[in-house]
Formats: sequence, C-alpha cells, structure tokens
Amino acid sequence: MGSGTMRSSKLLLLFPIPVLLLCSCSKSGKSLHPVLIGGRYGYINHSGKLAIQPQFDNAGEFSNDLAPVQVGPKWGYIDPLGKLAIAPQFDLADPFSADGLAVVGLAGKLGYVNKSGQVVVNPIYAGAGQFGDRLAPVSVNGRWGYIDQKGAMAINPQFDQASAFSEGLAAVRIGNLNGYINKSGKIEINPQYQVAGDFRDGRAAVKT
Repeated sequence: MGSGTMRSSKLLLLFPIPVLLLCSCSKSGKSLHPVLIGGRYGYINHSGKLAIQPQFDNAGEFSNDLAPVQVGPKWGYIDPLGKLAIAPQFDLADPFSADGLAVVGLAGKLGYVNKSGQVVVNPIYAGAGQFGDRLAPVSVNGRWGYIDQKGAMAINPQFDQASAFSEGLAAVRIGNLNGYINKSGKIEINPQYQVAGDFRDGRAAVKT
C-alpha cells in the first residue's frame, strides 16, 4: 500500500531503519537521527554533529521525544539526551505514534506500550501497525481490523490489509484493490487503487 505506517501494518513489525537524513527540525528528539559509526549506533543533530555517542546495537528515529534502541538482544527507548527512558525488555520496538503508544514485540506477538513503558495492549497479535486517530490496525487470524487505545476491537477484522488512520480515513485492501474506510469501518472511497497512501492536508497519493 503506501506510507511508512502502512508498511508497519503489513508485516509483523517494520524495524526502524536508520537514515542519514538531515533536516531542519524543532529542538527535540526530532532533530536527532541515528547514524552507524564503527559498528555502533549513535545520533547526530540536523547540523551533522554527533549528539549521542555510538553505543547501541541498533536504533530508530525519534518520535514523541523517545527513540527505540537495541542493547544486546532487547529493545528499549532513550530520551534526546541518550538516557534510557524505558529499559531494554522487548524483542522488537517501533517509534511512538502521535497518540503516545508504540508497537512492541514479546515472544513472537505484538502489543502496545505507553511512554512510561507500561503495556497498555497485551502482545497477542501476529501483526500490528501504528495508532492514528486513536485506532490501530491489527491482524487476527489473517484478517485485519482496528482496536482502540484500550485494546477493544473497534472495527472487526475483515480486510486483507490495513493501514493507520490519518485525517479520519484509513487505506484498506479488499482483494487486490485498496480503498478507504472511515472510523466506523464503512467504505468512504471504494477499492479501486493498486496503491493507496495516507491522507495529508486533504490529499492522498494513489496508484491506479
């Protein structure tokens, strides 16, 4: 389908892939980006200056002032100063969504934690994507639906693939084509696209 949130909902979990993308960002974790130096990961700021010394086995992008890092076999989260905010304890970890929850993996299943590291949705899903508009796509018995922030099923599993909500709509795949549903689970734009991206400022990229 389309964007980064969609890719994480297609797979068990999309590992945060470090990139050396330099941009002008706010004075927060968003201005830091993972970099590989001598086999270890650290972070540089938007000027290219090393801000957090290389010390991690793997690392992802900052979001909500926290970034997933791997220490040995486990993943945790650091703050913009490089200090551990959530101790390494997960098998997998994604960046936090704007809703303040992140996908984590334990024992081959996926769930969600808050910024305090507390598990708010138990790891019971084979597939999961980021929260958007307070809903997140999850896979149950090979079908995708949506849960709320307490883990209750809000939209029953019925789609072949599903992405995160943005601006009240989410791209879903039915058969071989993608369309869009609203937060009630009703089709707003009929499946007709080979690729369907997230909405931003009222528009979404699609491929027919």
